Amino acid sequence: MTNLKTMSETSRGLRRDMPPNAITLDKLSDLIFDPEDKKRVKSGVINPIVPPRTKTLEIMYFRDLLPVVRDLVAITNQLIIPAIPGLSQSAQSVRPDHKGHVNRISWMKWNSDRIAYLETEESYYKHLIPKWDDTSDDIELLMRQARERFGQEWTEQDFQALALAAADRTNDQSVRYFTRLAKQVPGIDPLALEPWLREEVKLFTRDNVNLITSMSEDHFDKVEGTLIRDIRAGKKNTEIAENIRKISRQSKNRTKLIARDQTAKFYSSLQENRMKDAGIDRYRWSTAADERVRASHRRLNGRFYSFNKPPSVGNPGQPIQCRCVAIPVIE
Repeated sequence: MTNLKTMSETSRGLRRDMPPNAITLDKLSDLIFDPEDKKRVKSGVINPIVPPRTKTLEIMYFRDLLPVVRDLVAITNQLIIPAIPGLSQSAQSVRPDHKGHVNRISWMKWNSDRIAYLETEESYYKHLIPKWDDTSDDIELLMRQARERFGQEWTEQDFQALALAAADRTNDQSVRYFTRLAKQVPGIDPLALEPWLREEVKLFTRDNVNLITSMSEDHFDKVEGTLIRDIRAGKKNTEIAENIRKISRQSKNRTKLIARDQTAKFYSSLQENRMKDAGIDRYRWSTAADERVRASHRRLNGRFYSFNKPPSVGNPGQPIQCRCVAIPVIE
């Protein structure tokens, strides 16, 4: 251990050698702390350490979820996009403007008014509906194969494992923070029993399994809907393929949203429960202090609230994609 006397003498020696305009520790303190902070220190109010942000946790969770969306995209690219030309070709004879019939009325218009056309062109159109039904059956079969292949790669148990791993990392960060806070604030027991923790993890896991499942189901539903609409409208194969690739990009962005939003919400719940266990009900709102902070949250920065009486937007971390944290108020 370094001798305190030696450190003091060394410090005095450094001060003698410093130029007049050098920044000393005292001056540095004046630059870091605002007057209100110094008042709280002098009045005996403890300035607790600031809770760490959840950015790293968010990135790690997204990396865990990335293979899920990559498989969605791979199945879409390998199974569905190559089938577009064949599906479009089989639907060519179905559109009423094929070979110049009905003055090139679009398929979408014909589809919405098909009863009227059938009445006027019954002899021609009676054989078209079975042909479109065949195309619809082909699309339905193709999408069923895609969903089954994804189901072979990923199960509900796999999603549970991903969610539990994220919950474990998030809880570890919260525990580390309160272990450090316990050294600063008397009365906080980092080893105290937490009967609420099991239920919090259970809820987080259930919600995230549902979100991941919904994301994958919505991906295939959107792809199927796009195939039907675009082929009916007679769009070019390249245009249909690009519209489907857009859905893949949307699915990836949705995965990022799940990772960011769910990590922040779970971390916020853990922090609130542990503060309440320590007898801390009040907090100071702290934003991420960047250009992405929404205006309504920027106005809350630095203000004091109670967990039981939060502002209209809720407690920090609970609104969707909120990256704010609650700094405990200890008096």
